[in-house]
Amino acid sequence: MMNPEKAQELTGFQSGGTSPFGSKTLIPVVISQDAMPREHVYINAGGQGFVVRITPADAQRATDAKVADIAAD
Repeated sequence: MMNPEKAQELTGFQSGGTSPFGSKTLIPVVISQDAMPREHVYINAGGQGFVVRITPADAQRATDAKVADIAAD
């Protein structure tokens, strides 16, 4: 996770509204493998409180995300 200042510099989004979609600079995106079997996920869409409902597979394709075991027990 980036600190809020670096995230805003790279993406153009304020902290709390950082989205993997439409950022100024391409940044690596990782999706939790626990999210992949779900029907839909909700991901920030560029503004605080603005989210998009999307299938995990579509989110992965749209962001060229890697899938990894990132959730803590």
